[in-house]
This record gives sequence, structure tokens and C-alpha cells, in this order.
Amino acid sequence: MPKKEREDFNVPLHTHCKVCGKPIPLGQVYCSKECAEKDRRSQRRSTTMFAVYMGVVAVVFIVLMLLTAHIK
Repeated sequence: MPKKEREDFNVPLHTHCKVCGKPIPLGQVYCSKECAEKDRRSQRRSTTMFAVYMGVVAVVFIVLMLLTAHIK
């Protein structure tokens, strides 16, 4: 788009909601309490899944170590 055409748009400085992408004023992260709550739940779920994954990896590692020691 040529510079002249871009100057015709007067879009105020803004950012976008982290969850839904709606335009919001600078300095805010979420457009509403609902979006903030959705993001908090999502982060909690992600943390829980990471902990479960690391637990499974640890159990598999221990089982492999025990099997290796038993074979010798």
C-alpha cells in the first residue's frame, strides 16, 4: 500500500488481546475478565500436562534402569 493511502487511516495505538485478538488499549493484556480467566486456566492445564509428561519420562527412565540392572 502506498504511503499516501496508509496516512488516510488514523488507527490509534493499540495492542491485541492475548486470548481472542480483539484490539485493546496499550498497556492491557486482556480485553475482559473472561479472557484473563481462560488464559489462566490454559496456563494451569499446560503446567499440569508438562508435570505429567515429566513424570512419565521419569518412570520410563527408572524402569529402563531397573531392567538394565536386572539383565546384568
